[in-house]
Amino acid sequence: MAKIDFRSPYVCMTVVLIMYIIKVFLKIIIGSSINSISLYGDGVHNLSDIFEAVLVMFALYVSKRPENAKYPLGKSSIENIGSLLIGLALLSVSVNFFFKSILGFFLYMSIFPQITTLLSTFVSIPEAINFGNNALAVISVIVLSILASWFVSWYQISTGKKRNHVSLIADGKETFSDSIVEIAVLAGLVGSFLGLSYLDYIFSFVISIFMFNTARGILLEAVGNLMQASIEEDKFEEIKRIFAETKGIEDYEKKDDDRLMAFKLGKFVFVSAKVYVSPSLTSEGIYAIRKGISQKIREMLNDCEVRVYIKEKVFQEKQSRAIIPIDETSSDPFTSFISEEFSKASSYYLVDVSGERIVTVRKYENNFKSKENLAEFISKKMVDMLYLVKEDKKLKSLLPKVVFEKTNFLIFQDMFH
Repeated sequence: MAKIDFRSPYVCMTVVLIMYIIKVFLKIIIGSSINSISLYGDGVHNLSDIFEAVLVMFALYVSKRPENAKYPLGKSSIENIGSLLIGLALLSVSVNFFFKSILGFFLYMSIFPQITTLLSTFVSIPEAINFGNNALAVISVIVLSILASWFVSWYQISTGKKRNHVSLIADGKETFSDSIVEIAVLAGLVGSFLGLSYLDYIFSFVISIFMFNTARGILLEAVGNLMQASIEEDKFEEIKRIFAETKGIEDYEKKDDDRLMAFKLGKFVFVSAKVYVSPSLTSEGIYAIRKGISQKIREMLNDCEVRVYIKEKVFQEKQSRAIIPIDETSSDPFTSFISEEFSKASSYYLVDVSGERIVTVRKYENNFKSKENLAEFISKKMVDMLYLVKEDKKLKSLLPKVVFEKTNFLIFQDMFH
């Protein structure tokens, strides 16, 4: 027998469906029998919850369909459409509860007859509750219903976060709001039992506001995802830090159309940027950088599906050419030493440097008859920097545009690594 995966979204939503079917049956039957409009109405409201649960299961199924040429990102964004519909349904219920609670309170207090007449054309008029001999049984059913809503809400939200399903999380929030509505219903029933019928309307009014805020949050998140809004500011700052600290990336674009961007669409997080890389970086290196960034962002966002797109541009490193005087003690340049007197060196190494990279190294014997001939050679080779140990004023006067740097054997040796 196959083991049931209780973290499966389908198993989770099956539990939700069973719970709501039982709730609808009990609330409508009991609400009708005791003439409780609030309990009966909550049962009708749970009918919409059944529809929402089926919609979420459909969204889960469609969103898991594989990517193809027509839908390169799969169809995961449909989950946000499901969340949008759930938010709209919850918004509708909250508005209905809002006006019904006002109408019931005004009728109970016998105030504002014109407003009550107007409201009664839009919402049904609440009637007096008649428990008979079933008060304890009715209250027990509502208490159990509240506990079930709390448990199932936690189950949905934790499963949605674990499996990264936004519609499951949204439906879990809606399930929790159901428990708040049920608390209001319970308070109203207890108040009616004690002869304080107006408590039912006061609690219903407060809960309608709570439901409205929940609906607003779900709608804003769903619309934001569908419109590809940027991810949260703190997470975006963390992504910028990841780019800044990634080896191989000299910098990234911050201003034009290719600036660093990150947004969420369904279960995917998309990151795109134009980065400046070293000329020596190969295509394999760029691929490794992209994979590394993707992994770091995925870990930061709790294993979301991450897609990183990089447009690389070669970073223009500073180009320079240096000349180094050598007194050779062997054929190995590492055992050679910097000549103390530049013009009397046995040979010279002409080194082309790009940033921190050695591009080329060429050796020239010192066959120059005078400092003027040497200066002419240095000028002809367009040398930018000259390394020496002792200052040579005449050579400096012959090469006014060349930068003179004092050096030692260690620096010379490091340049060949």
